[in-house]
Amino acid sequence: MNEIKQIDNSKFLMIDSDFIEENLRFAKVNKLDNFLISARIGNYKLKDINFLIDYPQIEKLYISVYEYIDYQIINSLQNLHTLSIDVLANDNQKIDFSNFPKLEKLSFDWRLKEENLDNVRTLRYLTIGKFKKKDLTYLSKLNKIESLGIFQSQIKSLNGINELTNLKKLCIVLCPKLSKLDGISACENLEELIIANAKNINDINELSKLKKLRKIRIESCGNIEIPINKTILEKIELVGATAFI
Repeated sequence: MNEIKQIDNSKFLMIDSDFIEENLRFAKVNKLDNFLISARIGNYKLKDINFLIDYPQIEKLYISVYEYIDYQIINSLQNLHTLSIDVLANDNQKIDFSNFPKLEKLSFDWRLKEENLDNVRTLRYLTIGKFKKKDLTYLSKLNKIESLGIFQSQIKSLNGINELTNLKKLCIVLCPKLSKLDGISACENLEELIIANAKNINDINELSKLKKLRKIRIESCGNIEIPINKTILEKIELVGATAFI
């Protein structure tokens, strides 16, 4: 009835749609402000999450469902620090990120009805699926970001990444139009880079300029030219259909 899940070193209460009132009582008594709403690993069957109107103090919210679910109520949750939305069904609901002045961690799929993401200056961890912009200029004001993940995107360049000077981890997956890493050398604090299924990238010489970079994983990216500065090779892990030429 009241099940706790550990996610990223935090305790989350898994909401059971058959026992919502009991879940909320349990959360208040035990001062649990992190909720997991899931139809995948949990028992959430409702078509909305409007019960959250009674729990405005929630700090961390994970939504993981197969079918469409109305989550517009989140726009009233101004105390959110963490928000993860994973909906397999077609989902283009409006999210106005100006409603989340404390937001530090965000994971979601891009949508046309997104508003003000570029002004969430508190963000430190950001993962975006299906990002529709041609480069990273739209995100360039988010200079507190330490970890950035771009998945299934049509970006053609990393323009704008040079403004993300606090970036420590970058993950680029399924970005078939990306061909260059120009601008990444400005991310002097970058420590970890993961590139997967981005087969147009064949030149990684920019990475040689990053002194703090300690881990590079390149997976299923085809043929890549051997970097001029070969000292970087010891930091690189090639996985799948990837080879130096």
